[in-house]
Amino acid sequence: MTAHLWITLGLALATGMALSRANMCFMRAAHAVSEGRYHPLVNVLLTVAAATVVFSVTGRLGMRDPAPWLLPGVTTVVGAILFAIGARLNGACTIGTMGRLAHGDIGALATFAGGALAVLVTPRAPAMGAQPAWFPGVELYWVGIVVLVALVALAMLLRGEEKLERTVETILLGGFAALLYSLRGQTSLMDAASAVAREGTMHEPVVVALAGLFVGAIGVSIATGRFHLSLARPRRIPFEFFGGALMTAGALSIPGASDVVAFYGLPSGSPHAVVAWIVILVTVAFSFRLTGSHMWSRVFPQKADPAGAR
Repeated sequence: MTAHLWITLGLALATGMALSRANMCFMRAAHAVSEGRYHPLVNVLLTVAAATVVFSVTGRLGMRDPAPWLLPGVTTVVGAILFAIGARLNGACTIGTMGRLAHGDIGALATFAGGALAVLVTPRAPAMGAQPAWFPGVELYWVGIVVLVALVALAMLLRGEEKLERTVETILLGGFAALLYSLRGQTSLMDAASAVAREGTMHEPVVVALAGLFVGAIGVSIATGRFHLSLARPRRIPFEFFGGALMTAGALSIPGASDVVAFYGLPSGSPHAVVAWIVILVTVAFSFRLTGSHMWSRVFPQKADPAGAR
C-alpha cells in the first residue's frame, strides 16, 4: 500500500478503537434526555466539540479540502425526521449500529441490508456546495460556540448527581474521526454507499478506511472481553431492516447520517447539519416521551415498544 493508504488505515483503526470504547449512540443520548438524564448527551457534545476543533485546525493548516456547505431546506427537515424514525425502529443510530456489530451483534447486518436497498431507490439530495467566502473569517467564532456549549453542558452535569463515564474515549472518537475525514475524505458509510450507487464501485481508500474502522472496533471489543457473536433479538430483524432503510433514505436527503453530521457536518458549520442534528435529537427524544406516556399505554396496552434504545 502507499503511504496515504497506511495513514488512512492507521487513523481508521484509531477511530474504530475509540468507537468501541466510547460505546456512544445518538439514540441512547436522546432516550436519556427524554428521561431527564443528560450524561450521554454531554458526551455527544464533547465528541462534536473535539471534532470541530480538529476539523478547524486541519483546515487552517491546509490539510484538507474546503468543507462542503448546504443551506437547510424542506428535504433537510424531512430527511432528519425520516432518519430519526428509522433509528427509533432500528434501536440505534449509525454510530450505535456500528458499535453493535463491533460487539458481535450480527442482527445489525439487517440494518445495513435495509440501507443498501434504500441507496438503490432513494433520490439523491442536492449537491453540497462550497463554504461561502466569508465563513473562514468567522470560523473561530463557530468553534468557540461549539466548545462553549459542550463545556457549559459539562459544567452543569458536574453540578448534578450524574457521573462522568467514558468521556476521554468520546473526545478521542471525535478527534480521530474528524482527522480521518479531513485527511482522507470519503470515509463514511454513506459516502461509500453513494459512491457504489453512482459509480458501481468502491474506491480503495474507502475500503481501507471502513476495514480499519471495523477491525479497530472489533479488536478492542475482543481484547476487553465484550465481543459476543450472537443474534440477540431475531424477532427485531424486520424492524432493523426497515429502520435501516428509513435511516439511509433520510441520510441521503439531509445529506449525511448521524456519523457524518456529528463528525463532519457540525464541525464544518454547515447550516443544514446544524438543523438536521437538532431535528433528529428532538424527534427521537419526543418519540421516547410519547411511547412512555400514559396515553400511549392506554392506546396500546398489549404492545411493548418494538424499538427500545440499546
